Amino acid sequence: MLPLLEMSTTPKSVLNEDLGQFFNPLHLGLALSVGCLQALLYGIAIIQLARLANNDEFTPLLAAVRSIPALLIGYLIYELIVFLGLGIALLLFLPTALFIGVTVGVLVTLIPLAPTAYISTALALFAYPAVLERKGPFAALTRSAQLTRSNWGRAALVISIPAIVLLAIAAGNEIPFIEGLHTAMQQLANRSSGLDISQLQNLLSNPKISGHAAQPVGWTILFSVLTAFGWWYTLAVCYAEYRELSRSLAH
Repeated sequence: MLPLLEMSTTPKSVLNEDLGQFFNPLHLGLALSVGCLQALLYGIAIIQLARLANNDEFTPLLAAVRSIPALLIGYLIYELIVFLGLGIALLLFLPTALFIGVTVGVLVTLIPLAPTAYISTALALFAYPAVLERKGPFAALTRSAQLTRSNWGRAALVISIPAIVLLAIAAGNEIPFIEGLHTAMQQLANRSSGLDISQLQNLLSNPKISGHAAQPVGWTILFSVLTAFGWWYTLAVCYAEYRELSRSLAH
């Protein structure tokens, strides 16, 4: 697990991430360098999985280096699609929960989240054709969609298992944020009168939500190790599904 190098010591969260840092050439260069190194390690891991499955066609390092652009660009496209769906859901949830109610707000978020879930599942296997079939980023994403289209229900079920594992690990690491968000949602649900913008800002300024709640170093190390094991497990499960779908489509 490689950390994204920060230009600031200020703790970050989903609500206070300074996206302006990515207009800083130094920060952008560091982020891209870490991304390329991550792509290289992903490529090596995928090739080793293929070698364990009696496929000795590749020279690991050379093939992994060749796949870096496809993995990095494909990942950025994939993340953009996912975060776009999540961002729309958040934009719909906040005003709906504020003026109508939390329950209605949650239901409204399903409008963007349902297609986001479908698309993210369809594209989730792109890394394997990018590395093992030497496809470019767009061709790899298209190949993933082609494979999952043949049996989307099965693919969604298989992929959801490691996704739940990663979600459980992430939830454990974000306990302070979840506690703060739960408190804020309770206050929203139990309000007896209208909530103005200043009151909403006060709710969101809770240190647990804003990302300023400190976590013990040991806690951070523990969940970094757990996340690493979670991703290794995810790569293996998704490779097995990619291999099975490829065989099914070939027949």
